[in-house]
Amino acid sequence: MMSCGELQSDDADDSIEITDEAPGSNCGNGGVRIATGSTVQYICNGADGTNGVDGTNYNDRNDVPGL
Repeated sequence: MMSCGELQSDDADDSIEITDEAPGSNCGNGGVRIATGSTVQYICNGADGTNGVDGTNYNDRNDVPGL
């Protein structure tokens, strides 16, 4: 962290704690819990998306139209 002036804090506990958050009421798909002093925030994982359709593999640039 960089500061242009004197760093001040009214919080006696300036620690930051980052832990994995299991799936549950805070994050349905799990995520990360970040605690700073008396503040707790969650960064949650998104839901899995649907699988896409398999594409075609080209072995040679001549197989690709327009190249």
